[in-house]
Amino acid sequence: EAKQYDAALAELDRLEPDPDADSLALRADILIARKKPDDALDALRRAVALAPRRLDLREGLGRTYLEKKDYASAQKELQAVLASDRDNVPAWKDLSTAYYLDGNCPAALAALQELERREPLSAGAWFVRATCYDKLKNVPEAIAAYEKFREVDQGRDFNQDWQAEQRLKTLRRIQDKKH
Repeated sequence: EAKQYDAALAELDRLEPDPDADSLALRADILIARKKPDDALDALRRAVALAPRRLDLREGLGRTYLEKKDYASAQKELQAVLASDRDNVPAWKDLSTAYYLDGNCPAALAALQELERREPLSAGAWFVRATCYDKLKNVPEAIAAYEKFREVDQGRDFNQDWQAEQRLKTLRRIQDKKH
């Protein structure tokens, strides 16, 4: 498989010594498949420079930054996508993830709220929401979100279900002490 990818890259080089945005995007896809995200970032940056209004390129660049754990750059690109296309569900998902992994729970919650306006949240999104409310010490919202996570997940993710169950026990004790 690696040889096929290398052959495809060589063919791109041969056919297009001065690649356009589409060729660079294809190159980035191949490089991502080859597990070469740094090279993919370079190709995507060049593609975006050639076609800055192409939201698909900016979204791909944002997603690749996210995979590289460059959360600030991911947020910048995904925000640019969403400034032009507020209904871009994959961009909202990636942006909420970038905020969450960057430790910005208020922004992650806001992005999840925007996402929820467009489609029902997945179990994973409910878990992120619950974790954020938990970190922000918003006990009632954390309880509600952990419960919703468990309802949507239906025990499919054993580890997260167990974590949610344990946090629910703790949060309910905290809530009971307040009343």
